[in-house]
Amino acid sequence: MRSARQEAEGFSLFERALEMQQDPIVLFNYAQALHMTGRLSQALRIRKELLALTPNDPHVHEMIATITAKQAS
Repeated sequence: MRSARQEAEGFSLFERALEMQQDPIVLFNYAQALHMTGRLSQALRIRKELLALTPNDPHVHEMIATITAKQAS
């Protein structure tokens, strides 16, 4: 079982990596991690950046659709 401290440290690592470079893989994984921990609105806030970096990636579109559907229910 993960602790709140471990979760915060993990998100901090994503954020620091993204401050250094807007890497689409890191951004995708950050959004997935937010999604998996139930932070749907935070995950969806990332979508504009992610779509700007990878507009034609079907995995990105699938993830966004999944998160949007979960948030709507």
